[in-house]
Amino acid sequence: MGNNIKTFYKLKDLLLSSTNCNFTYRFPDNRTFIASFIHNSNNKKEIIVNDILCNDFRKLNYLKSEISKCPNYISIWDHRRRLLFSEEDYKKYKETVFNGLPSIGGINYVYKNDSISKKKHKNFIRDIEESIDPFFTSHQLTSTIIAKFINSLLDEVGICCHSIIPSGSIARRTCITKNKHTIDYDYLVELDTFDDDNILQACNLFAEKTSAKILEGNRPSQWHLGEVQFHDKIIDVDVTFILKLPNNIVITHMAKQLQYTNILKNHGESVLKSILANIIAAKSIFKNALTSKASNVVGLGGIGIETWIVQSGGSMLNAFIDFKTIFSQNLYDIPPEVYNSELLLFNDPGVAHKKDLMNDNYLVSLFSNQKDKSIQHMISIVDSYLEQI
Repeated sequence: MGNNIKTFYKLKDLLLSSTNCNFTYRFPDNRTFIASFIHNSNNKKEIIVNDILCNDFRKLNYLKSEISKCPNYISIWDHRRRLLFSEEDYKKYKETVFNGLPSIGGINYVYKNDSISKKKHKNFIRDIEESIDPFFTSHQLTSTIIAKFINSLLDEVGICCHSIIPSGSIARRTCITKNKHTIDYDYLVELDTFDDDNILQACNLFAEKTSAKILEGNRPSQWHLGEVQFHDKIIDVDVTFILKLPNNIVITHMAKQLQYTNILKNHGESVLKSILANIIAAKSIFKNALTSKASNVVGLGGIGIETWIVQSGGSMLNAFIDFKTIFSQNLYDIPPEVYNSELLLFNDPGVAHKKDLMNDNYLVSLFSNQKDKSIQHMISIVDSYLEQI
């Protein structure tokens, strides 16, 4: 292949290459790595990566996710000819991470009923199902009004935005419905250019007109507003400003919405509502456990729980039982293929617009800090619920 190095900014452009080459691939965070792209003796495509990428879980996971969106499998190897991404891995990514996402290379959603029947659990889920429509009808109307209000403030200071997208759990109907805490309304605003002064001016206008508090961490790219008085509600509002995304970028919120649309199309409203109720149930269990006990262990987070339940086939009970079964044993005794399959349940099919436009794995992020303690804490929450039912 010589020393000829080609630069590729999109994986699909590399995969269309008909010749062997060394290449530089630029990740969304603008960092690059050099690798080799070859057609082997069976005319199958391979990517050979260096040790730096092998040890960077986030970038390697992103590369695997991007390949999994492609119609044909491409293997990933290290320089020692160890296989890092097998054809079986490729299928698992499609079936797990991209479950319900045929529009971006995955499959139609595979729904799984609870593996066991527990009356107390069924009643818990049914109660949440019945609360979904009354709760979200009111809040989604408020969300729409706030989006229009934000747009009017931006217009007032001379900012033209492409779109204002309600991007949180209110918009996806996965917010805890029996929530004693202040509810968050999240928005994503796409702009052509940033004007920090005008964005902050609009933020100050919002706070002034709604008697809101500007919270710690507030900045031009991210508004954090608390105790917002809007109509008959007191809420928190977070607004993230980003440059307009290319059409091929699917962020976390968009991926979830696409999954729910696919579930509705293929399984109907009753199944979708059951899955949403399972997500809300899991969120409430973890939230109650993390707020009722003094603990310095970081929780999985709402979006992590939502991803976990959706990619477990929509059953909180199955997700809990499988997690307990796998992680109750010594970590070093878990077969790698079992461990890796469980990790995929926490792998975001969309990319993180607040970070680097790559895919989060919420369990890996949790384990990066106090791994053993985090696992034990999750097991104790799961175990406590399973014992109660």
